[in-house]
Amino acid sequence: MTLKEVIKKIISIFLPSSEIKNNGDYSLSFLSNNKLVEVKNITNNFYQVNIDPSKINEEQEKELIKVYPEIRENNGLLLENKRYGIFKEHREECINTPILKFFKGKLKNEDYEALRISVYIKKKFSENEEIKPYLDDLHIKYGKRGNNINNLYGEGYFDSFIKLYYLSLEEEGRLNEFDKFFDKFVMEQPITYFVNQNKSQEKMNEELLLKIEKNKNYGIKRINIHGIGKLNANKINDFSEIIKIREDVKIQSLMIEETRAYLILEII
Repeated sequence: MTLKEVIKKIISIFLPSSEIKNNGDYSLSFLSNNKLVEVKNITNNFYQVNIDPSKINEEQEKELIKVYPEIRENNGLLLENKRYGIFKEHREECINTPILKFFKGKLKNEDYEALRISVYIKKKFSENEEIKPYLDDLHIKYGKRGNNINNLYGEGYFDSFIKLYYLSLEEEGRLNEFDKFFDKFVMEQPITYFVNQNKSQEKMNEELLLKIEKNKNYGIKRINIHGIGKLNANKINDFSEIIKIREDVKIQSLMIEETRAYLILEII
């Protein structure tokens, strides 16, 4: 079946045929909503359909899985032409990635899905493929938390910090503390800051200076600042000039390249 046929087949599970336009074009997403099916007429002949997976009954679920088995794996990411089949490819290709094998069953389902997608995004980035569509999908489904997980994975924190912390808790018999730690590390990002290209230099400076003061109060001695893209690299370089004149913060490491940068600060 073509993508259009797949989408119409899925929609026909939830809508009567009289409501489906034969000559209409449809996009489809699976996202939480206040009703099972929502149809928006975007243009004269283009319709956006959203289905809330939490409201699907057992019979509809069986029919859906027959038509679109990837719904079990991609957890409702957008089904669009250029990405149709992508997560099936990813599942087959990356299922044995060591970090995914390690965290399987250790993270909440949604966090694991966000991590799995992050592994795929990093792979596509390394292949010089445009990753913005995948980042958009990740944000639509998992919001800021998904973005943070992707940033942390992209900069190696799952291997170099989170995994090691899990193993130390396991050794000490304190695994019951992991979920709380992980939630705080992902959402508050106490030792990390990821530069956003949509944020001004002034706003970034303000947030980082506040983060330094907050970390001082909590006894946290380090902040790792990361940025991708020339604009973000320039912002990090400019911020490093502010740090150079301070006596309470020391630059441990600064790397500025054309398309990425990082700055590691030690709080004295």
